[in-house]
Amino acid sequence: MAEIDHLLKRMAAVEASDLHLKVGMRPRFRLQGELEDVEGTEPLSSEELERLTRGLLSEEQLRVYLEEGELDFAYG
Repeated sequence: MAEIDHLLKRMAAVEASDLHLKVGMRPRFRLQGELEDVEGTEPLSSEELERLTRGLLSEEQLRVYLEEGELDFAYG
């Protein structure tokens, strides 16, 4: 199981539509169209964000992320 799954389980529990992750910010859920910080989390360092996402990405997605500094993708 990917490390990010704990956030996704919380996301499902509150019926959020999206999870937003950005260096220097706390993880955020989109709830009823509004972004809200995930309670009990701290701002993400670049190392933490990489650790959370690296296992989810294909080699091509990782290349795009490293080249462009952002990536929009789905994980099921």
